[in-house]
Amino acid sequence: MKFLSVRDLRGKSAQIWKRLPEEREMVITSNGRRFHPIGHNVAWWATNANNAATIAAAFAKMGAAGENWSRVWMEHFYESKNLEWPKVGNFGMTADGKKIVSSGDLIGVRGFGIYATVDVGTETNDYLARIDPLNNWKATLMPMSTGHNRIFGLGFWGGKVYGFVAGTAANTGAMVQIDPVMGTSTDLSSGNVQWYGAAVATDAPIIQ
Repeated sequence: MKFLSVRDLRGKSAQIWKRLPEEREMVITSNGRRFHPIGHNVAWWATNANNAATIAAAFAKMGAAGENWSRVWMEHFYESKNLEWPKVGNFGMTADGKKIVSSGDLIGVRGFGIYATVDVGTETNDYLARIDPLNNWKATLMPMSTGHNRIFGLGFWGGKVYGFVAGTAANTGAMVQIDPVMGTSTDLSSGNVQWYGAAVATDAPIIQ
């Protein structure tokens, strides 16, 4: 992999295009050197009335510590106010009038579908729901609850859905497997781990 500066691209563009088939991969950075991102997420906290100043102060501390990268959450996830998915977070109502909202995470896998952990009305435990983006992001709830609250991370592999639970006290975090048909969960492990998110490739295999 070849690294180039912006100046190289401007002044030697013909040479660069000529060499591209041979090099196959070229990366442009400001100074032509490798970029090693060091940083973390910066959340936009919904109840903080002074968010702009809070984030500016966070950036200042990050810069002073030598960090050079951040993922900025521009708005909180609920009530359809986020920028990335304008309708995600509010998934409609149940037949008996209970509001369905995101409880923590969402996955989308080609050939499997889009699923989210959701809160239903005032019920304590999370449900797994299939989400239809072509129908105003409405949710179809699985018949049973997961038996867990605060499933803040979802994962998927080989046709299996995994939930990552952020417990409310020490030693109460857990990893569970969630039945994508019934919605019930089976505990896989637990311990002093507080899960706040997970990630999955959109082309993860749906058959083990």
